[in-house]
Amino acid sequence: MTEIGKWSERHSVEDTEKEKPYVIVIAYGNNGEKFTQQYAATEPGDWDLLAVVQEDTTIQDFSDELRNRFDDAVHKTHKVEQRYH
Repeated sequence: MTEIGKWSERHSVEDTEKEKPYVIVIAYGNNGEKFTQQYAATEPGDWDLLAVVQEDTTIQDFSDELRNRFDDAVHKTHKVEQRYH
């Protein structure tokens, strides 16, 4: 999990652009398959809550059980990473 830049988000109501930091999460399955998700901080500088902004289509096709396991692994990794920032 690595911060790599800013994600531009367009708010249609306000018609303004707001940049938020984001991270890319790359997870590898037991068979070596790679899965990528991009998360943005819900507020600039606030890494407590992340929101998915882009993900591999294969992740969208996960069963509910596999999706829960994947999300849990991402959240645990995020929690550990925050100790070092």
